[in-house]
Amino acid sequence: MTNEDGTPSLVNEAYKQGAVPDGYDEIDIFFFQFKTPGDSLSGKLTSKSTLTLKRGNEVGKYALLDTDSGRRYSFLGSVQLDDLMTSVTIGQHIKVVYTSDEVLENQFTMKKYKVYVKTS
Repeated sequence: MTNEDGTPSLVNEAYKQGAVPDGYDEIDIFFFQFKTPGDSLSGKLTSKSTLTLKRGNEVGKYALLDTDSGRRYSFLGSVQLDDLMTSVTIGQHIKVVYTSDEVLENQFTMKKYKVYVKTS
């Protein structure tokens, strides 16, 4: 957006540089990818949804709030992780751990997870 005289708008430039408008709080959601066995993420589950991939497959999409850092994270599920997440409800404190890889009969590698729910 430009001003009437064709110069760049200072407001738009401020937003591009990350300025937060007065009276607002910024919402950041960081995408977390489980890459190595032992990777984990914990916090309060804030949303569960489904994402349709380009191939037409559906996968779970989850978001949680890390109560220690205050950061919000989202992560994608898998067949096995989605099954585990069916018993987790919004608002519960959870810990998701990528534990290992398993090679299936069709030679695909599947990530294996454990999901823990905080009891107190």
